[in-house]
Amino acid sequence: MPARDSFDSLSQRLDDIARLAADRAAHATAPMHQAHPAHAAWRGGVDGQALAPDHQLHATSNARPDDRLTRKLRGELSFWLDDASTQGSEKRRDFDQRWTFYQRQRLGELAWTLRLENAAALDAWMRHRSIVEVGGGPFPGVSLLNAKRSIAVDPLADAYVTADLVPARASRVVHVAAPAERIPLTQASADLVICENCLDHVENPTLAMREMSRLLPPGGLIWLLVDLMDYRDELHPNPMSHQRLADVLRDAGVEVLYQATWDGASHPQATRQTRLLAWKPGPEKPRVRSDPGRIADSADIGAF
Repeated sequence: MPARDSFDSLSQRLDDIARLAADRAAHATAPMHQAHPAHAAWRGGVDGQALAPDHQLHATSNARPDDRLTRKLRGELSFWLDDASTQGSEKRRDFDQRWTFYQRQRLGELAWTLRLENAAALDAWMRHRSIVEVGGGPFPGVSLLNAKRSIAVDPLADAYVTADLVPARASRVVHVAAPAERIPLTQASADLVICENCLDHVENPTLAMREMSRLLPPGGLIWLLVDLMDYRDELHPNPMSHQRLADVLRDAGVEVLYQATWDGASHPQATRQTRLLAWKPGPEKPRVRSDPGRIADSADIGAF
């Protein structure tokens, strides 16, 4: 596959950082939690805290912080701060280049799955569509798209902006600080929802997927990537298996159009990863690739 050496280097870096985050979580004093009804958004910049649902959109003097979720989200934020190490333009440039490369790979996969032949075709497809990315971190894939409307939803959005982690090219993206289980956007407001390496991080995957489905009109699409593993820690409270993922999708009323699973993953405790394109059934089923044995990269369709 083209650019494999660069991709392997990025994967190794992600493995190292994920291992560090996993070690931190493993030594946390609080017990690990399975699916938990609480969810929160981060407020107060890098040194902030997670605020309970009733206060996630408007931090006030009587806002109720959640200590467990503050600890968890601080661990997530540490991942990005460690990776960016923004002291110095050289390190920041490396951060931007690595994540630009990573997101181009992922968009290449999407274009190939949608039977779009090149970057221009993907650009034309996106230009008339509204895209929401859930849990994309400070450098979401929507940063590279010329969509009609691009929104990135992440509980840590406030901290990403304060820490100057958001790349300049994401200036057109609207960043919304909210959990995946409670997305403050109107029903049927997105044509495509992107969710990359996020579903096993959320407190309630079933509720999160229902929210993603709610954002779609009939015929809308979900582009999802998730590790497959049994390992659980504070940052990954809901590990996914093929069966659990299928149950979550079925509950949300979406159907898989394309799915591929391969060896290798983002988390060091995971051995496999699965990618899928799902849709909310509508009047016209989209045509997608049917070969689950091949995953394209950005070199197949040109640069974004």
